[in-house]
Amino acid sequence: MPPISPQGSRTGMVTWLVIFVILFVTSTILFIYENAEKRNLQDRVARLESEKADLVSDATVTGPEMVQLVELAKASNPPTTAVDAVLTQRRNMAKTITGQALPPAKVDDAVRAAVARATSKDVAAANVPIVSTAGLTQIVTALSDGVARLQNDKNELQNQLKAANDEKAQIIASRDAMAKEKDAQIAAVQQQAQTEGQQLAAYRAGNLRTVQSIEKNTAAALAQQQESNAQLASQLAQATSSNQKLTTQLQQVQDKLKGIRPGVSEPTIQKPDGRIVRVPDTNTVVIDLGTGDQIVEGMTFEVYDQVTRIPAMGDGMREGEMPEGKASIEVIRILPGFSECRVIRRKPGYGVNIGDLIANLVYDSTQKYNFVVYGDFDLNNDNRTETGDADVIKRLITMWGGKVTNEVNINTDFIVMGVEPKAEPPSPNDDAVVRQQKLEAQQAQEAYLNVLKQASQLNIPIMNQNRFLNFVGYRSQATR
Repeated sequence: MPPISPQGSRTGMVTWLVIFVILFVTSTILFIYENAEKRNLQDRVARLESEKADLVSDATVTGPEMVQLVELAKASNPPTTAVDAVLTQRRNMAKTITGQALPPAKVDDAVRAAVARATSKDVAAANVPIVSTAGLTQIVTALSDGVARLQNDKNELQNQLKAANDEKAQIIASRDAMAKEKDAQIAAVQQQAQTEGQQLAAYRAGNLRTVQSIEKNTAAALAQQQESNAQLASQLAQATSSNQKLTTQLQQVQDKLKGIRPGVSEPTIQKPDGRIVRVPDTNTVVIDLGTGDQIVEGMTFEVYDQVTRIPAMGDGMREGEMPEGKASIEVIRILPGFSECRVIRRKPGYGVNIGDLIANLVYDSTQKYNFVVYGDFDLNNDNRTETGDADVIKRLITMWGGKVTNEVNINTDFIVMGVEPKAEPPSPNDDAVVRQQKLEAQQAQEAYLNVLKQASQLNIPIMNQNRFLNFVGYRSQATR
């Protein structure tokens, strides 16, 4: 055997060393790869555990309900997962409840709305009491029972109606029989009346002498009564003469009053009660009347231009040419020396300015005016008078410082007249009721015209409701 040379020994060693290094590097790479794969698997397991915890708890996984879901999912065609089975059940339940595959939130809204409707007052009024905490099946059952009860009630009412109709038919038949019996009785009574009439004629003839004797006695009594009437006529003539003297004196007093009472166009009516001192905005103004000026919240004023001023009343009973201002205001807050008002009406094309005049016919800080409110009124202008409208006028006058009286006399300052009553003469063809109604309408019209006559004699300003409402700034409020 030839001897081993040192050079060959080193070569073999280097070869083995290279092989060892290659194996070591390969093993290290494999070890690193396996460790990386293991960490990836651990991360994936941890992520799956986290997702599982979000989806279901451990107690639920091992519970009987989850076992049933897993079996249901496996038995479905095609087989599916337990979660898919739950989602399918949820969709089916939503469709069963609402008729549509809606999301749970909308299903819950629909159920709440159905519960609210089922527990509302009108359902309870239909004798279907349902508490707000009842479940959907309980509500459906209760409503079904309610429908059944209503159907039973309907059947019972139909039976009662049939019984009532039968009873009605019996009553009609009985009435017809009674009518026939009454006709027979009437015929008998007529025959008896004829007999009694004949007897009455004989009785009158027998008593004629008695009547003649009575007439003779009556003539003597009448002569005595005529003498008494002559004495009364003398006394009446004296009373008439005295009455004529009093009437003459009254006329003289009235003539004197005509000289001192203001006419409808006099300064008393056209005198402003105040002025606009500030206009903060288009809907608010400030007037120079405040605490101590006897105004109240809710009082209204008519606003007139400071140049054209307040118009005269004119013919108080005429609807045309109303004394309408540029605006109407209502007092909303009273302060020392001034008050805030809101604008309740504004004439198109006109603005409210500082210095404009305000007036309310009823209001006067120095005296109380006496008003007579007569007749029926139509505040909303629908051509129908209302019983309480006259009370509204009276209440406004009293509330704003005036005084309402029931009699027209020399102390009356203004008269507010309602709608003139319509009347037509009775006809011979009218029955008693219609005739009485027409007579009452004529009396009402005569009384209405008499008030106008009295006012004219005493020179008292007269106005209809619309002219009055314009002069107090309340016309827009009255028609609300």
